[in-house]
Amino acid sequence: MKKSVFLIPLVILFCVLMTVAANAADYTVTTGSDLTISTVGPHTVTGTATNAHIICTVPGVTLTLNGVSVTCGSGSPISFTGAGNHMILAAGTTNTFLCTSSNNSIDNAAVKVESGTELTISGTGTLNATGGRCGAGIGGGHGEDGGTIIINSGTINATGGYEAAGIGGGAHEESGDGATSGGSGGTITINGGTVTATGGDEEGVGIGAGYGFNYTSGSWGTINITGGVVKAISNDWSRAAGIGGAYHSPAGSIAISGGLVYAMGYSVAKDIGDGGDMSSGTITISGDAAVFLARNSYSTPTLPNGHVDKLQADYNANSVYGVVVPDSSWTTAAGAFFRLNTLAYNSNGGTGTTPSTLERHYNTTTAVSSGTGLTRPGYTFSSWNTSSSGGGTVYAAGSTYTFNSLLTTLYAQWRSATTMPQTGEASPYIGLYILLVALTAALLLIGVRRNRSRKRSVK
Repeated sequence: MKKSVFLIPLVILFCVLMTVAANAADYTVTTGSDLTISTVGPHTVTGTATNAHIICTVPGVTLTLNGVSVTCGSGSPISFTGAGNHMILAAGTTNTFLCTSSNNSIDNAAVKVESGTELTISGTGTLNATGGRCGAGIGGGHGEDGGTIIINSGTINATGGYEAAGIGGGAHEESGDGATSGGSGGTITINGGTVTATGGDEEGVGIGAGYGFNYTSGSWGTINITGGVVKAISNDWSRAAGIGGAYHSPAGSIAISGGLVYAMGYSVAKDIGDGGDMSSGTITISGDAAVFLARNSYSTPTLPNGHVDKLQADYNANSVYGVVVPDSSWTTAAGAFFRLNTLAYNSNGGTGTTPSTLERHYNTTTAVSSGTGLTRPGYTFSSWNTSSSGGGTVYAAGSTYTFNSLLTTLYAQWRSATTMPQTGEASPYIGLYILLVALTAALLLIGVRRNRSRKRSVK
């Protein structure tokens, strides 16, 4: 009986391991063939192929891409089904999915994630995805809504086909093309990574909805950016936003609460917001997000944490308010939203040159001033403190200060050059003090012994 009790969990464990082993597999794509994946995996895919497709027929698939390149003239190079799918970009690899259809044919997304489908992308490799005519780089195909797309890490370069989004919805090209509307952006969440999304020719939005024909009903997508470095660009001659809506397609809901974001729209469209003739949706900029706008054109946002729109001259003169940008193209943006905090210095009774007041973006850092140039007769400079009396937070010269308060004033702290140091302060004379105390004690001890000797002699 006892043996049976111990054997049962072992049998269960064995069955689980066998199931995982049966699901897991390594695949190599082959030119002219479809790779159908019908188990959740995890799977690893590698290889280069043309006129091929990777088709995931079940939800919950986990794919590690280890240097995959698939090019096709029809259909989507890779497509997913249902919820819970994961794409992992292997370290050091570049993975490319490219649609090469002619301008006369309606095509699909390069990475097909349409309504009802969910895909999470992670890893440290690179993904290049270029959609066919009317298909998104990542998202919906012709006239189709984008699904749920979550990007946690990796380098992502997504380019939409004609009139479609780089990431988001496919396009409704023209009246009578069979599509019921332009595709909504779906639900797009970017938590990290380096993401560049470029809309397709003429009306392609960088991130958001595909081009449509005056469709106003329904949800037009939700875009959440919480981190990472994100660049969203509408292509030349496009009537589409960098982030938001395309011409004839509303913008949906846009929330940017973190990361560095650069957006560029064209023509009548906003950098962030509407595509020129439809609803601008809702836009919220909060947290530690820094948002750069190529033309400083935007639909009115909600700013719960006090972000302000600064012009190029303002932020260039202030080293982009402490924000580290990827390259010089960001600093040519006409405007940007920053959450500005101020650090001021007070000589606190001293004279000389007080360090300059700094205005920087939230959560950036700076080195605390050395206090050089400040003097006070009879005193030496010791440190800085958030309280003039010294009862606040101490900042040593050269230490790191993080801008996380609307206004912080640091007060110079002074130590008397002629008195004992304050508790906790180091003194260059501490050794001398100890020596004097020791000598005094020795002299007292000698005196006591001599007195005793004299008393004994008298007796």
